[in-house]
Amino acid sequence: MNYRFDIDGLRTIAVFLVLLHHFGFSFNGGYVGVDVFFVISGFVITHSYYNKLMNNSFSTKTFFKQRVYRLFPALFFVLLMTNVIFCFVMTPPDLINLFNHTISNFFFMSNVYAFLEYGNYFSLNVKEAPLLHTWSLAVEWQFYILFPFFLLFFNKLNLFEKISRSVLVLFFMCVALVLLSEYISIYYQKSGYYLIVSRAYELLAGCWLALFCIWRKSNVLPVPIQSVLSLTGLVLIFYSALYFGSYTRFPGFHSLVPVLGTMLIIFSESSMFNQFLKNKLFVYLGKCSYSLYLWHWPIVVFLNYTENTLLIHKVVGVLFTLILSHFTYKYVELSLMKRKS
Repeated sequence: MNYRFDIDGLRTIAVFLVLLHHFGFSFNGGYVGVDVFFVISGFVITHSYYNKLMNNSFSTKTFFKQRVYRLFPALFFVLLMTNVIFCFVMTPPDLINLFNHTISNFFFMSNVYAFLEYGNYFSLNVKEAPLLHTWSLAVEWQFYILFPFFLLFFNKLNLFEKISRSVLVLFFMCVALVLLSEYISIYYQKSGYYLIVSRAYELLAGCWLALFCIWRKSNVLPVPIQSVLSLTGLVLIFYSALYFGSYTRFPGFHSLVPVLGTMLIIFSESSMFNQFLKNKLFVYLGKCSYSLYLWHWPIVVFLNYTENTLLIHKVVGVLFTLILSHFTYKYVELSLMKRKS
């Protein structure tokens, strides 16, 4: 797969929906940005490793090393700085929770800890949890742990030899997991928000789209039609960001709105809207999106915890998030990538 600059642009939309939602600048449903990230992750990782599997060059060990090298440095840096800073402002009980939550990240169980300790994602006490947002990283890591075995299992059944079979099988897997997600969101909503069983279909939807695009080899749809599809995708994402909220039963069927929107945008690579997503600012912010996501919530909690919640404080918080993310991307993420290469 050629590098998709428009996907970086889509990451920018996703992270800013989350960031603006958490800082309190409208977008009551801005949390759907995480769902956009899940679909992107499933798509990119499947597209990246499919050819290696077909060439018999796929290595589970190499896969995990690459994931660790890509994601751990920035995460550990933010974890360290968050613990140091909050040592000066938090009460001892809250500080103990922070330390425990930090440890859970080392075992990829932050989502489980968040549910057990803080309960509902929208409850008031989450404003005392600087690492609450790492629940989504835990979900991704749990998916990454299973992903190589998922690939090898499909390969063992020769589903990749005729890719149409894998597309069909994965489609029905996604449908089954959507139904499971809806069931969990009805009867176990508090835990369902955080756990991989109710989020798995979002990552697998990205996997399915990657295999579908490989199967079709090229998108032969006319550019105007692709533009309509991409615009529809953007409308779906922004609709959910604007009209969903803490009252929306989520994930379940409601999460299909941003998930399908993301899939339409990724599929419509040549559309005029995807061309716009390739502008330099969007691409750069998309490259910084991981650091932006890591930094934004500890800053939000710091402002809430110290009762600095005026508009000016929020604006300064957003600017500080951008500055910290730029330097973390440049000197932690990018610097280590260059050393490796």
